[in-house]
Amino acid sequence: MPAKPVLAALLALAGLVLVSACAPRQALAAERYPDHPITMIVPYAAGGSSDVLARLLAEPLSQSLGQQIVIDNRAGAGSRLGIEIAAKSAPDGYTLLLADMPHTIIPAIQKSVHFWHRSLLIISSGEM
Repeated sequence: MPAKPVLAALLALAGLVLVSACAPRQALAAERYPDHPITMIVPYAAGGSSDVLARLLAEPLSQSLGQQIVIDNRAGAGSRLGIEIAAKSAPDGYTLLLADMPHTIIPAIQKSVHFWHRSLLIISSGEM
């Protein structure tokens, strides 16, 4: 099965959102993308269902883009730690976040949040 249908099916099944730090479109258009490995932050523990899903998504995505996808599990604080790392990453398109609902509600229910969901750009969702 080609990589794109596999990726679409996995995202539709999971109903999760893959987001990236906002990347200036002009900067990405000027260079060949990607020219080095991409990091996918998973804000949950290694070995859990989100980690397994990220690894399943990484393989066809890596084949499609021609670049390695590195899974970086950053569990803690109900996914807040991983989300903050992704939100603070350089806006160059080389950091992805496998996220679900917490990235939208954490700023409303926790004090001193260092990100806002608007600092993330949704690049794919389960509604494909």
